[in-house]
Formats: sequence, C-alpha cells, structure tokens
Amino acid sequence: MTSTTANTFLSTARRVVTLLGEWWRDPVDHLWLRAFLESRALTAVVRVVVGVVAGSLTVAVLLMMASPAGPEGVVGSVVAITCAAIGVSWFVRWVVGAWPGVVVSCAFAVSADLAIGVASSLDADPMTGLSGALMLLVPGLYLTVFHGPRAVVLHAVFSATVVVVVLLPLVFDPPTDVPRAVAKGVMSASVLVVIPILSHMGWWLLREEAAESLVDPLTGLLNRRGLRGALLRRVVETPAGPGDALLAAVYDLDAFKAVNDRHGHDVGDRVLADVSRRVQAATPHLIHARLGGEEFAAVGFVDRREVESVAHRMKAAVAGAARPRVTASVGVVVVDSADVVASRLEDLMDGWMRRADVEMYAAKSRGGDTVSFAEE
Repeated sequence: MTSTTANTFLSTARRVVTLLGEWWRDPVDHLWLRAFLESRALTAVVRVVVGVVAGSLTVAVLLMMASPAGPEGVVGSVVAITCAAIGVSWFVRWVVGAWPGVVVSCAFAVSADLAIGVASSLDADPMTGLSGALMLLVPGLYLTVFHGPRAVVLHAVFSATVVVVVLLPLVFDPPTDVPRAVAKGVMSASVLVVIPILSHMGWWLLREEAAESLVDPLTGLLNRRGLRGALLRRVVETPAGPGDALLAAVYDLDAFKAVNDRHGHDVGDRVLADVSRRVQAATPHLIHARLGGEEFAAVGFVDRREVESVAHRMKAAVAGAARPRVTASVGVVVVDSADVVASRLEDLMDGWMRRADVEMYAAKSRGGDTVSFAEE
C-alpha cells in the first residue's frame, strides 16, 4: 500500500468515525416530522396507516396461534393472546387517539418489539419463528422515522438477540443442518440490524442537508424557507395563550447601499451580522430570519398589549447595532391567534409577510427609522 493510498484510507476512516459520532450525538427533533405532517394535513393519515400496520401484526399473531406449529401449551396461548390484545389496543390508540408524545411512541415501539419477539420465540417450528422474527423490521423502520439513533441501535441489538433465541433449539438438535441454520440466522440478523441503522443514517443525512439549506450563512439566521418551518414547529409545540397575537414583522435597513458604497462590502456584511445579533438579543422570544440583502423578518406569539413595544425594541436594536450607524423601517402585521392554522400555515404566512412588506415600505416612505402597523 503506497503512502498516498494509506493517507486516503486514514482520512476516509477518520471522516467515517466523525460522521458516526455526529449521528450518534444527534439531538432528536421529535416535532420536526409532526410539524411537517401537520402542515400538509397528513397527521390523521399517518396515524391510520400506523394503526393498520399494528393491526396487521396482530392478525399475524392470531393466525400463528391457529397454526399447528403455533405456540404450545397454556403459557404459549396466554402469551399469544396477550400480544394480540396489546396489538388491538395500539390499533385503537393510533386510529382514534391523538398524535402520541415521545413516551407513548417509545412504549409503542417497545411493545411491538416484545410482542413480535416473544411470539416468534414460542413458535414450535424455529424456521417458522425465524420468518416471524423478520417482522421486527416493521418497528425498526418506525423507529428510523420517528426516533433517534440510540433507539434504533437498541432495537437492532434486540432483533439480533431474538434471532439467536429462535434458532438456538436447532443448534442443539443433532439431526439439524447446523451450518444452514446458522447461515439463515446470520442473514436474518443482518437484515434486521443493517437496514434500520443504514436507513436511519440516510434519513439523518437528508435532514441535516435540509437543515443547512434553511440557514443564511452570513448571519446564521433562518432564511425564508427556514422561517416557515420554524414557525410551524412553534405553532405545534407552543400554542398561543388567550391574550396572545401573532406578530409578523419585516424590517429593511435604511439607505444601506450607502454603507456598502462608502465602507465596502466587508463592513456591510459585518453590519448585517451585528444587526441580526442585536435584534435577536432584544426579542429572543421571536423567530428571526434574513429574507435577503438587508431585509429581515421576525415572527412569533406575543401578548397583544406588548406588540408595539416589541416592534419598537426591534427598531431600537437596529439603530444601536453597529458603526457605521444604520436604522430600519419596520412593517408589522398583527394576526389574531385563532387565525393561525397549522394545516394552512404556509399559505397564510405568505399573505402575512406580503402585508408586512407593504407596511415596511409605508414606514420607509415616511423617512425610515419608524414602525408601521396593520391588523389582520
């Protein structure tokens, strides 16, 4: 192996180790997928699909009980009936109930793993039990979509253990073709371990790439697309209080072209970054974004009585943000919290931002460094 090849190999290995570390430490954003589904009115559809899958696994357990090769004895029958009852209860919970929280979702995955694992282990024919164990791929894919790397790895370890337990009787049965049994076990365990883990890593990489595309590289603020997603998560996670209204603000730096012309673009970029930090610090409860150029936005729920003071804090933060000094024209739209509907948020938000943009230009026409308000 040449030194160049060795260096390439070591560099690749370090990159793989780094990537695995980032994947393992990834903080799970459980609201991201829920918010995405809410925005497209798909939450109920997904609940029904997951419930139907849970029901189909329950039917499989009941059919296994009816088979001559199914669970033997009173204990086996009781365990199979218990597993079927759990499956029915989850079917009802998913189809009828609300979207589950993290704890309930974890409980669903754990109970599915245990039910499939126990039912497969009780099968009188180990090879048939091995086929049943392959159903563990279903909760594995569920965890891939809805949970983090640790849950997926724990599931993979459990799945491999179930395969070993199911096939263990064949290894100690003298007439058995042991190499064949071991080969089938290795293939099954590989499928149950590799597919969920690789699928989760691919899903994670796609989400990471998508998240980077939502951020403005100069200021670190969200861009326009990122603002929509962040507001959707806020609406889903923290509904407005009874006295709250949605504040949607667009602000543009006044005569910013003169800053670039007089001091250069490097100074202009520094001013933009400083403005973004100061406005964020002044209104940390809002979601902030850079829409492009010297135009910014801020959105969030605030007490209706404080809308004006919040908007003026933003304007004041811009004026004190940097040297050379800049000011901003701020357009604000105040939206009744009852009109903030998650399933229509993208269309609604486009309308609010257009209205706020109109108000921003109204403020600019009055000489700038002022705020213009509108009620929706």
